[in-house]
Amino acid sequence: TLYTDGWTDVNGKSVINYVLECEGESYFLGSVYTGSTSHDAVFLSADVKRVLEAAKFTTIVAVVTDNTATNQLMWSTLRPEYPDIFFHGCIAHVIHLIVKDMVAKLKWLGKLQEDCRNMVKFFKKHQLLWAELRRMQRLEGKNALVHP
Repeated sequence: TLYTDGWTDVNGKSVINYVLECEGESYFLGSVYTGSTSHDAVFLSADVKRVLEAAKFTTIVAVVTDNTATNQLMWSTLRPEYPDIFFHGCIAHVIHLIVKDMVAKLKWLGKLQEDCRNMVKFFKKHQLLWAELRRMQRLEGKNALVHP
């Protein structure tokens, strides 16, 4: 499976990452800084095709992207050329969008999210409390506190 994800790095530059998952292992194939190039279906189709051609050393059965209309157009552009590859959206992205919609509609959920963010910020600003919290989390086998 080939995974793609477009995002903005810490310097505000637009980048697309490509990761290959094969037999339970993930392999970073590369990043493309897109500069002023629009992430339209023509560009995305050409770039995904470039990566698919470079990854011919393995059998790719699926390409997973965000669920944008542009990506959906890219899928339909590439399907005829790659009929054995299943192009689809990322379920984690779908869940994220659903939760965002819920938070926007349910004010109490937005307040809870903001309170959680403030709690994380508080602990991270107080090094001794943060260290003690992490120690207790490790003792109980709990995951680290992160921003929601």
